[in-house]
Amino acid sequence: MIKYLLLFLLLTSSTNYSQEIINISISKQGSELLAPSYNYDGSIYISLKHLSNAVDAGYNYDRNTGKIVIRFSKYTLTATANNPYLIVKENATGKFKTFQLPTSIHLVGSQLFVPLNSVLNIFNQISDARIAIISPGKLFIKEKTNLFGNELLNVQVENQKDQSDVKVETINRAKYSIQRYNKNTYYILLRNSSIFPDVKKHLISTGIVNEINIEEFGKDVLLKIKFSDVSTALDIIEAPNKSEVSFRFFKREKSGWYEKESKHFKVIYRESHAHLVNHILSSAENALRRLRTIFNYTPTEKIVINTYDVSDYGFGATTTVPQNYIRLEIESLEPGYEAVLYNERIQWLISHELVHIVVNDQASSLENAFRSIFGKVPPEKIQPFTIIYSILTNFTRYSPRWYQEGIAVFMETWLSGGYGRTLGNFDEMYFRTLVFEGKQIPSYWDIETILTHNSIFLQSIYYFYGTRFVSYLAIKYGVQKLINWYKTYPNQNLQGFIGKFKEVFNLNFYAAWDDFAKTEVTFQKENLRILKGANLTKTRTLTPDVFGWVTDPYFDQRTLSIIYGYHRSGHLATLQKFHLLTKESEDIVTLPTPSMFQVASTAFDENNNLFFFTTNNNRLFRDVWVVDLRTRDKKILFPDSRIGNITVSSSTHDLWGVQQRGGISTLIVSPYPYNSLIPVMSFNFGEELSHLAVTPSGKKLAAVLHRATGEQSIIIFNTKDLVEDGPVSFETITSSGSPENPSWNKDESTLFWNAYTNGVSNIYRYDFNDSAKVALTNCLTGIFKPIALSPDSLFAFKFTLDGFVPVIIANKKADYLPAIHYYGQKILDKDPEVINWVLKDAEKSVNQKSFTKEKPYNPLANLHLHSLVPVISGFQSQIVLGVFTHISDPLLIHDFTMEIGVSPFNETPSYPFFHLSLKYNYLQRFFIEYVYNGADFFDLFNSRKRGMIGSKFKLGNYYYWLYDKPHTIKQSTSLTLFRGVEFINDNLVRVSQPDFLVLATNITSKYLRRTIGSSDYEQGNTISLTFTLYATKFENPQFLPNSYLEYDRYLLWIANHNVLHLKLAGGYLLDNESVIQGKFYFGGFGNRAVDNGLIRQFRKVFRYPGLPIYSLMTGKFFKFMLENDFPPIRVSGWALWNQYINHFDFSIYSQTLITQSDIGNYWVDLGAQMDIKFKHWFNLESTLSAGIAKAWSEKMNNWEWFISLKLLKD
Repeated sequence: MIKYLLLFLLLTSSTNYSQEIINISISKQGSELLAPSYNYDGSIYISLKHLSNAVDAGYNYDRNTGKIVIRFSKYTLTATANNPYLIVKENATGKFKTFQLPTSIHLVGSQLFVPLNSVLNIFNQISDARIAIISPGKLFIKEKTNLFGNELLNVQVENQKDQSDVKVETINRAKYSIQRYNKNTYYILLRNSSIFPDVKKHLISTGIVNEINIEEFGKDVLLKIKFSDVSTALDIIEAPNKSEVSFRFFKREKSGWYEKESKHFKVIYRESHAHLVNHILSSAENALRRLRTIFNYTPTEKIVINTYDVSDYGFGATTTVPQNYIRLEIESLEPGYEAVLYNERIQWLISHELVHIVVNDQASSLENAFRSIFGKVPPEKIQPFTIIYSILTNFTRYSPRWYQEGIAVFMETWLSGGYGRTLGNFDEMYFRTLVFEGKQIPSYWDIETILTHNSIFLQSIYYFYGTRFVSYLAIKYGVQKLINWYKTYPNQNLQGFIGKFKEVFNLNFYAAWDDFAKTEVTFQKENLRILKGANLTKTRTLTPDVFGWVTDPYFDQRTLSIIYGYHRSGHLATLQKFHLLTKESEDIVTLPTPSMFQVASTAFDENNNLFFFTTNNNRLFRDVWVVDLRTRDKKILFPDSRIGNITVSSSTHDLWGVQQRGGISTLIVSPYPYNSLIPVMSFNFGEELSHLAVTPSGKKLAAVLHRATGEQSIIIFNTKDLVEDGPVSFETITSSGSPENPSWNKDESTLFWNAYTNGVSNIYRYDFNDSAKVALTNCLTGIFKPIALSPDSLFAFKFTLDGFVPVIIANKKADYLPAIHYYGQKILDKDPEVINWVLKDAEKSVNQKSFTKEKPYNPLANLHLHSLVPVISGFQSQIVLGVFTHISDPLLIHDFTMEIGVSPFNETPSYPFFHLSLKYNYLQRFFIEYVYNGADFFDLFNSRKRGMIGSKFKLGNYYYWLYDKPHTIKQSTSLTLFRGVEFINDNLVRVSQPDFLVLATNITSKYLRRTIGSSDYEQGNTISLTFTLYATKFENPQFLPNSYLEYDRYLLWIANHNVLHLKLAGGYLLDNESVIQGKFYFGGFGNRAVDNGLIRQFRKVFRYPGLPIYSLMTGKFFKFMLENDFPPIRVSGWALWNQYINHFDFSIYSQTLITQSDIGNYWVDLGAQMDIKFKHWFNLESTLSAGIAKAWSEKMNNWEWFISLKLLKD
């Protein structure tokens, strides 16, 4: 009897459910709510009251009876505490339906908690809202809409002198897409809308807009707006009330770039980006307003945002020197693995980048003093004295990258309402896997010098550890102390991040990092314990090889192989066949320019044995290629088509894909035999389509749709609807856990995908016959990219820290999926006020009518003084005191540098007194250079002087015949007039005449690649041809033409990063003793004691280590070099304050020279060079090099050595 009484008390006592309460974030219509929750035996339990309030349902709980009543508009739900049953009554019919929860409703104190997953399905059926689990710590709520969710109420035209405003009023906020049709018509499509009966369907106007026709187009409303002037452009102004939008038509002046301003920002953009500009300005002002309050920051200059569309994946980049500048690539972010968790990408990206500006633009009193005199000075390679001024005027910039990215990710997350990497599933997977594999949390020196080079995550490592460390600080010490660490106060003169840390936290930084590492390990061990609490899915690992990043896999039934691409450390990205029987890999083709996560977009037509893949995946515009797997012949189908996420049907052979242009995703199809691309439908800005998967029959198309709300769904189209005219609809399969990588079984009855529904990426299955969704795996790290092998088994990839491993899993339901804890969730529990940082809707909170009108970009009006600083340089044996200045506009259309100085000291010789060097670049393609007794900073330290008596006037041009990375063909041409010159080649070769002219042109073809972990190019070739014409004695012209050809071949051999370099070169000239400066001069390493030239100068055609420099003069030659470049040796913690060694490079080589000269005709040398790469203040780089070589000929032999310090990297 006592036993049963104890059991009864155990089941009914509220205290037995007591757990660590954490807050789940609920995103609803732009606002963020918090709901208490806890993890109970691996399941998330949520407060029933808070969940009911979030969906606007009436909630009542009677403590005396334990009865719960929740009233929805069409249903009433009743339940009882400590009871597992929910009773739902349909209000209209009075019918009842009973649901049973897996456990009783928990009573904790005075609050009731229910299992989230179970209640979610019920609430989605009976409420007026749709609830989706973005992650175990985040829910998204969206109102259900009927077929015609919006209605057009009114259209009117307001004409002004130089513009016409078409105001469109709807019941709810309009979703629209815009397309220019012909030269004089814009089509504006209002999605999911109907026309109110009183709306006029034909309007005549006398302004810029001539005529408007309105008609219903399927489920949408189409506005056809006609105008007469082909130069008419469109601007979009969102009204704060969201039910009105103005389309402003105006005459656009012809220009390559345009600009538009708000109070604190200036956007510089192309015409094709104009539709985004108001949104960009609104988003920027929206984020800055919040950041100014948090960091107590006041901008002292307008922040420039420069939009680009030269890559198929979007990104942002920021600098605060010489001015506050953001580069914004407007396309969709690279999808995959939820590596980047975001909602509306423009607001999200700008919020992140603005944090960098706010943090780095703050100044101490000392910095402000120097800024008032010199501005914010960038370091200049041609004048290293600027390094001192740069540090004095912008010291915070010289801090570790992880420190910079940590706070940017932290703020990005909370400004976006929880959409950010602080709460990201990918970061949790990374650290959970690190602990599972028994690896150590690295020191921050390891991050700087080793991990960010050798790991497949590359610079993402900075984001992982920076985010995690600042999250640890926020959890342990509070958000305000964290913010204080990133503020710069007037008294913090030249105080680094470690000094600030001690001041704010009163802790030793290194001790805190060690504690962070221990805390992380403890946290992840608890997550692993939770996951092991349920039966883990058995996976059969197919090979011990780890493949790094991988493309989508495809099953080739004829050869029983899996075809996929991979990109791992030490190997070039490659497409391969993995044979299931032999477990051997067979390389097919190389994959140049792989992207970070997806490597390339791929598709396989099994019936035709054709494999499709994309190149230019990490830069420029993607090309689509196809390779015949029988013959291995490959060809390009669609160059620069900007198409990715491709998929192909093995029956119809139609190729589907997603095209990126102007920030818009467009679904396209190319019918066999792939002669054309047909646009099918464009999505609204903020709606991003990816991960296409067409059925074998070609009848259905699965895809992933990411919305601006942050919700990500797998959707299904009927392809017949897509290719026929008329409205298009789709079915949503799931929106839980950022689902991705959908794939079909052979009979098209089942869809597979991976998702983070429980916080861990597992495999899921949807059966179209009974609409059942089930989880197939419960794993510890993560499983991705499933494909069916048979009715009983699936192929997939399992995550490890070194990359993905191919595995086979059973096609059967998993027993149970426990939910993990999120480290970032603890921040909400410690400081729930961060949820109040979420930004309001930008268009609603910022008045777009306050923005200036568009105008053509004027580069002269936008010139900015980078620096105007006193410097010290050298000129041969003289010391030169001077001034260095650099002026340019943000786009570098005009770029001007000048150094002017005098030699005031009584050196010998004292002449010349005045020195001038200036250079002007236009469009970074044309340049003018003038030098008069030009001073050189490096002449202060070197015996070989670069400063040359006389003057030089030079005109030059750069032109790319091909720029399709990794292949480029570049031509450089210059015309140079020398006057009053005595010596050339570091003042070691006397010229025959002081006045002469040189015309030179060089054309170079490069196809060079490198692998993860390399320090230099490792594979490919370079071909270079140079032609030079020398002319002198202008009264009786004398000419000397010469030409030489170079060929370089690089290839990996013996070991990872071990590179064999072969070089062949040959040259010939038509001799003229009157033009001695036109001859070929060989010899020497070329490196000076302190330098800014190439590090490995022995690779240059006229360098010959072992011989004194420029000592061998000849008129024709053949040269051969063989070099072995050993793998870089990376070290950690070899540091003194903020100066540290990054890695060592070492090469040995031998050269052969066949020529005609006074000192020998047949030469061979043997040499070696060691290069030690240093980092200074985490952002500046120098290289200490040492070399030794000996040369032999039939007449003599000689040896030489050198030590050289190169300042700043190329």
